[in-house]
Amino acid sequence: MIDGTVPFELLGLVGLTIAAVVTALWSFLNSKPAEIRARLDALTHTTGDTRLMSVMSEDSPRSFWKRALIFLGSRQVHSHKKSPQDSLAPTLRHAGFHSPTAIQVLLGIRTVFMLGLPALSAPFVLARLGNNLPVVILMLVVLACLGFVLPTFVVGRMARARKNRINAALPNILDLLV
Repeated sequence: MIDGTVPFELLGLVGLTIAAVVTALWSFLNSKPAEIRARLDALTHTTGDTRLMSVMSEDSPRSFWKRALIFLGSRQVHSHKKSPQDSLAPTLRHAGFHSPTAIQVLLGIRTVFMLGLPALSAPFVLARLGNNLPVVILMLVVLACLGFVLPTFVVGRMARARKNRINAALPNILDLLV
């Protein structure tokens, strides 16, 4: 800040951050009732209309954000020479995600985090370290790397937790079989 004025770039980033948060909240609040209503309609209308969807999760209408994540993830799947499905598919299955689009959603979330963490934190980093440009760039690159690794790390922890729950329940299951 020079002479008490806020730089135009900082105001633009704050405005974009607020717009992204408002858009995400609006989409989240508007997408849930439609899915619930569609599933309830499918359960109550058991005869006649075959156009009604089933209660299976793959047949449910997808929100804008899920479609966007699938789009981003499918672009990444096709851009790699070695498919990320080789390493991510077993981890996602172990974590309990059996959807055919789970890999695309995870890759889309990875892209959003990789771009979103630096974008959302840029106003704060610029306000704190405004004149030290190399440190600002380094902080934003570190946040982008964290956004790239974080979704895979969370899915890996979910897979380990699920395996531990299954292993803990295994003696009880064996007792029931005997």
